[in-house]
Amino acid sequence: MTGGLAPLRALATALSFLTVWRSPWPSDQRAEDRGRSVYFFGLIGLLLGGLVVALDWLTQPFWSSAITNVLMLAALLLATGGLHFDGLLDTCDGVFAHKTRDERLAIMRDSRSGAFAVAGGVLSLLLWWACSVDLTGPHHFAALLLMATTSRAGTVLAINIFPYARATGLGRDFRDHASVGSAIVNSLLAGGLGFALLGWQGLVGAAAGLASAIIVGMLLMTRLPGLTGDCYGAINEATQIVTLFALVPLLS
Repeated sequence: MTGGLAPLRALATALSFLTVWRSPWPSDQRAEDRGRSVYFFGLIGLLLGGLVVALDWLTQPFWSSAITNVLMLAALLLATGGLHFDGLLDTCDGVFAHKTRDERLAIMRDSRSGAFAVAGGVLSLLLWWACSVDLTGPHHFAALLLMATTSRAGTVLAINIFPYARATGLGRDFRDHASVGSAIVNSLLAGGLGFALLGWQGLVGAAAGLASAIIVGMLLMTRLPGLTGDCYGAINEATQIVTLFALVPLLS
């Protein structure tokens, strides 16, 4: 019985972790559930992308593209509880500090935002907004779906590839109980979705996003003894932007 319910437990765990939509089940969430939940990260990303697309479709008749894209960005932040964006801010404060590796980890635990966090957050929002505004036309909705899916798939790659920095924490559960299969499944989902929606341009966009997750992870490893949950959030944000950034010249 437990084995048969394992995928459902993992899906519910992924939904509860990546969004504000808390599932009442399973009430006894285990480390193994969190590890298996990464199989569904790309699927949850697709769900979030669908939410953004629905909002965009509903608001387009009333407001300009610039305004609707601000609304979409706000909706994405609200639906995720700012989880990934908060990770980006904490990571920027830590990795750019002129400290030792361990001291940078300590800085990332501080809930206060410094100059690097503010700069990184503003640049991230501006780039996301600018790319999304440029991706108007018939491929707009497809680009948003691919962006949301690829960014979560890229996070799964980082979880599998890079060591974890802390001895405990939620991120530790994801790292210890994830498997290479989850990285393959999510990468295939992102690439397959990109090709199905946008042809070779979508495949290139997905590949660029996934590659950026690995590159950002490698850069973070030069500043930290390993990745943390905040780093996963930062990688998610970076992958979103790179996916859109790659699609702009391909689809313009």
